[in-house]
Amino acid sequence: MLQPHLLPYQAVSKVAAGERVVRRPSYLDLFRTPRLRHISLCCVVVWFGVNFSYYGLSLDVSGLGLNVYQTQLLFGAVELPSKLLVYLSVRYAGRRLTQAGTLLGTALAFGTRLLVSSDMKSWSTVLAVMGKAFSEAAFTTAYLFTSELYPTVLRQTGMGLTALVGRLGGSLAPLAALLDGVWLSLPKLTYGGIALLAAGTALLLPETRQA
Repeated sequence: MLQPHLLPYQAVSKVAAGERVVRRPSYLDLFRTPRLRHISLCCVVVWFGVNFSYYGLSLDVSGLGLNVYQTQLLFGAVELPSKLLVYLSVRYAGRRLTQAGTLLGTALAFGTRLLVSSDMKSWSTVLAVMGKAFSEAAFTTAYLFTSELYPTVLRQTGMGLTALVGRLGGSLAPLAALLDGVWLSLPKLTYGGIALLAAGTALLLPETRQA
Protein backbone atom coordinates (compact mmCIF):
# COMPACT_ATOMS: atom_id res chain seq x y z
CA MET A 1 0.00 0.00 0.00
CA LEU A 2 1.34 3.45 -0.89
CA GLN A 3 2.25 5.81 1.92
CA PRO A 4 0.33 9.12 2.00
CA HIS A 5 3.48 11.07 1.12
CA LEU A 6 4.04 8.85 -1.93
CA LEU A 7 0.61 9.52 -3.52
CA PRO A 8 0.88 10.92 -7.06
CA TYR A 9 0.52 14.69 -7.30
CA GLN A 10 -2.19 14.35 -9.97
CA ALA A 11 -4.36 12.19 -7.71
CA VAL A 12 -4.06 14.63 -4.81
CA SER A 13 -4.90 17.56 -7.09
CA LYS A 14 -7.98 15.76 -8.43
CA VAL A 15 -9.30 15.06 -4.93
CA ALA A 16 -8.68 18.66 -3.84
CA ALA A 17 -10.43 20.02 -6.94
CA GLY A 18 -13.41 17.77 -6.27
CA GLU A 19 -13.71 19.08 -2.73
CA ARG A 20 -13.73 22.65 -3.98
CA VAL A 21 -16.65 22.05 -6.33
CA VAL A 22 -19.77 23.55 -4.76
CA ARG A 23 -23.15 23.49 -6.44
CA ARG A 24 -24.24 27.01 -7.26
CA PRO A 25 -27.67 27.88 -5.85
CA SER A 26 -30.48 28.48 -8.33
CA TYR A 27 -33.76 30.34 -8.13
CA LEU A 28 -35.53 27.01 -7.60
CA ASP A 29 -33.75 26.70 -4.25
CA LEU A 30 -35.71 29.73 -3.04
CA PHE A 31 -38.90 27.62 -3.22
CA ARG A 32 -37.50 24.24 -2.18
CA THR A 33 -38.68 24.22 1.45
CA PRO A 34 -41.97 25.55 2.90
CA ARG A 35 -40.18 28.24 4.92
CA LEU A 36 -38.12 29.50 1.98
CA ARG A 37 -41.18 29.36 -0.24
CA HIS A 38 -43.16 31.46 2.23
CA ILE A 39 -40.36 34.03 2.55
CA SER A 40 -39.79 34.24 -1.20
CA LEU A 41 -43.46 34.69 -2.11
CA CYS A 42 -43.97 37.34 0.56
CA CYS A 43 -40.80 39.20 -0.44
CA VAL A 44 -41.86 39.19 -4.08
CA VAL A 45 -45.16 40.88 -3.18
CA VAL A 46 -43.45 43.37 -0.88
CA TRP A 47 -40.81 44.35 -3.43
CA PHE A 48 -43.39 44.71 -6.18
CA GLY A 49 -45.48 46.97 -3.94
CA VAL A 50 -42.49 49.03 -2.79
CA ASN A 51 -41.28 49.75 -6.32
CA PHE A 52 -44.75 50.17 -7.81
CA SER A 53 -45.82 52.76 -5.24
CA TYR A 54 -42.40 54.47 -5.12
CA TYR A 55 -42.21 55.13 -8.85
CA GLY A 56 -45.93 55.80 -9.05
CA LEU A 57 -45.57 58.56 -6.49
CA SER A 58 -42.47 59.93 -8.17
CA LEU A 59 -44.30 60.15 -11.49
CA ASP A 60 -47.48 61.67 -10.06
CA VAL A 61 -46.24 65.25 -9.85
CA SER A 62 -48.64 66.97 -12.20
CA GLY A 63 -51.18 67.93 -9.56
CA LEU A 64 -48.81 69.51 -7.05
CA GLY A 65 -48.82 73.01 -8.49
CA LEU A 66 -45.01 73.13 -8.57
CA ASN A 67 -42.50 73.00 -11.36
CA VAL A 68 -40.29 69.95 -11.88
CA TYR A 69 -37.28 71.47 -10.08
CA GLN A 70 -39.22 72.44 -6.98
CA THR A 71 -40.85 69.03 -6.84
CA GLN A 72 -37.54 67.18 -7.11
CA LEU A 73 -36.02 69.47 -4.47
CA LEU A 74 -38.82 68.61 -2.04
CA PHE A 75 -38.68 64.90 -2.86
CA GLY A 76 -34.92 64.89 -2.38
CA ALA A 77 -35.07 66.82 0.89
CA VAL A 78 -37.18 64.17 2.59
CA GLU A 79 -34.75 61.33 1.88
CA LEU A 80 -32.45 62.07 4.82
CA PRO A 81 -35.25 62.24 7.43
CA SER A 82 -36.81 59.07 6.01
CA LYS A 83 -33.53 57.16 6.32
CA LEU A 84 -33.14 58.43 9.87
CA LEU A 85 -36.66 57.18 10.57
CA VAL A 86 -35.69 53.76 9.26
CA TYR A 87 -32.52 53.69 11.38
CA LEU A 88 -34.46 54.35 14.57
CA SER A 89 -37.47 52.23 13.71
CA VAL A 90 -35.61 49.04 12.80
CA ARG A 91 -33.67 49.26 16.05
CA TYR A 92 -36.66 49.67 18.33
CA ALA A 93 -39.76 48.52 16.43
CA GLY A 94 -38.17 45.80 14.33
CA ARG A 95 -37.84 45.14 10.62
CA ARG A 96 -41.28 43.67 10.02
CA LEU A 97 -43.25 46.49 11.65
CA THR A 98 -41.05 49.10 9.98
CA GLN A 99 -41.63 47.56 6.55
CA ALA A 100 -45.37 47.26 7.07
CA GLY A 101 -45.65 50.70 8.68
CA THR A 102 -43.81 52.56 5.94
CA LEU A 103 -45.88 50.86 3.25
CA LEU A 104 -49.04 51.65 5.19
CA GLY A 105 -47.96 55.29 5.42
CA THR A 106 -47.45 55.32 1.65
CA ALA A 107 -50.91 53.85 1.09
CA LEU A 108 -52.52 56.36 3.46
CA ALA A 109 -50.81 59.23 1.65
CA PHE A 110 -52.32 58.06 -1.64
CA GLY A 111 -55.71 57.51 -0.06
CA THR A 112 -55.82 60.88 1.68
CA ARG A 113 -54.89 62.67 -1.53
CA LEU A 114 -58.05 61.21 -3.05
CA LEU A 115 -60.07 63.11 -0.44
CA VAL A 116 -58.32 66.43 -1.08
CA SER A 117 -60.03 68.66 -3.62
CA SER A 118 -58.15 69.79 -6.69
CA ASP A 119 -58.00 73.42 -5.56
CA MET A 120 -56.13 72.55 -2.32
CA LYS A 121 -52.70 72.43 -3.92
CA SER A 122 -50.76 73.01 -0.71
CA TRP A 123 -52.35 70.05 1.08
CA SER A 124 -51.84 67.84 -1.93
CA THR A 125 -48.16 68.82 -1.98
CA VAL A 126 -47.73 68.07 1.73
CA LEU A 127 -49.35 64.65 1.34
CA ALA A 128 -47.23 63.86 -1.70
CA VAL A 129 -44.03 64.74 0.15
CA MET A 130 -45.10 62.65 3.15
CA GLY A 131 -45.89 59.76 0.83
CA LYS A 132 -42.48 60.11 -0.79
CA ALA A 133 -40.83 59.99 2.64
CA PHE A 134 -42.69 56.83 3.62
CA SER A 135 -42.03 55.29 0.22
CA GLU A 136 -38.31 56.03 0.46
CA ALA A 137 -38.25 54.52 3.95
CA ALA A 138 -40.02 51.40 2.65
CA PHE A 139 -37.43 51.09 -0.12
CA THR A 140 -34.54 51.34 2.35
CA THR A 141 -36.12 48.83 4.74
CA ALA A 142 -36.76 46.33 1.96
CA TYR A 143 -33.04 46.05 1.18
CA LEU A 144 -32.12 45.54 4.83
CA PHE A 145 -34.99 43.20 5.70
CA THR A 146 -34.69 40.94 2.66
CA SER A 147 -30.94 40.46 3.09
CA GLU A 148 -31.56 39.19 6.63
CA LEU A 149 -34.38 36.82 5.72
CA TYR A 150 -32.36 34.53 3.46
CA PRO A 151 -29.53 32.22 4.58
CA THR A 152 -26.05 33.21 3.49
CA VAL A 153 -25.81 30.73 0.60
CA LEU A 154 -29.07 32.00 -0.91
CA ARG A 155 -28.82 35.68 -0.02
CA GLN A 156 -27.57 36.93 -3.39
CA THR A 157 -30.02 34.72 -5.27
CA GLY A 158 -32.93 35.92 -3.13
CA MET A 159 -31.93 39.55 -3.53
CA GLY A 160 -31.66 39.04 -7.27
CA LEU A 161 -35.16 37.57 -7.54
CA THR A 162 -36.80 40.26 -5.42
CA ALA A 163 -34.94 43.05 -7.23
CA LEU A 164 -36.11 41.58 -10.56
CA VAL A 165 -39.74 41.61 -9.45
CA GLY A 166 -39.23 45.09 -8.03
CA ARG A 167 -38.02 46.34 -11.40
CA LEU A 168 -41.13 44.82 -12.93
CA GLY A 169 -43.24 46.84 -10.52
CA GLY A 170 -41.30 49.98 -11.38
CA SER A 171 -41.84 49.30 -15.09
CA LEU A 172 -45.59 48.89 -14.66
CA ALA A 173 -45.98 52.05 -12.56
CA PRO A 174 -46.07 54.44 -15.57
CA LEU A 175 -48.70 52.25 -17.24
CA ALA A 176 -50.96 52.53 -14.19
CA ALA A 177 -50.86 56.32 -14.60
CA LEU A 178 -52.73 55.85 -17.88
CA LEU A 179 -55.75 54.59 -15.95
CA ASP A 180 -56.81 58.20 -15.37
CA GLY A 181 -58.48 57.95 -18.76
CA VAL A 182 -60.92 55.48 -17.20
CA TRP A 183 -61.33 57.31 -13.90
CA LEU A 184 -59.28 60.27 -12.71
CA SER A 185 -58.68 58.80 -9.24
CA LEU A 186 -57.96 55.26 -10.42
CA PRO A 187 -54.13 55.61 -10.63
CA LYS A 188 -53.86 56.82 -7.01
CA LEU A 189 -56.26 54.11 -5.91
CA THR A 190 -54.15 51.50 -7.69
CA TYR A 191 -50.86 52.73 -6.23
CA GLY A 192 -52.33 52.95 -2.75
CA GLY A 193 -54.06 49.58 -3.00
CA ILE A 194 -50.87 47.78 -4.05
CA ALA A 195 -48.95 49.48 -1.24
CA LEU A 196 -51.63 48.39 1.25
CA LEU A 197 -51.44 44.81 -0.04
CA ALA A 198 -47.66 44.85 0.35
CA ALA A 199 -48.00 46.22 3.90
CA GLY A 200 -50.27 43.34 4.87
CA THR A 201 -47.93 40.84 3.25
CA ALA A 202 -44.94 42.24 5.16
CA LEU A 203 -46.66 41.31 8.42
CA LEU A 204 -46.50 37.64 7.35
CA LEU A 205 -42.70 37.71 7.29
CA PRO A 206 -40.65 36.61 10.32
CA GLU A 207 -38.91 39.23 12.46
CA THR A 208 -35.11 39.35 12.15
CA ARG A 209 -34.20 42.09 14.62
CA GLN A 210 -32.80 39.74 17.27
CA ALA A 211 -32.37 36.67 15.09
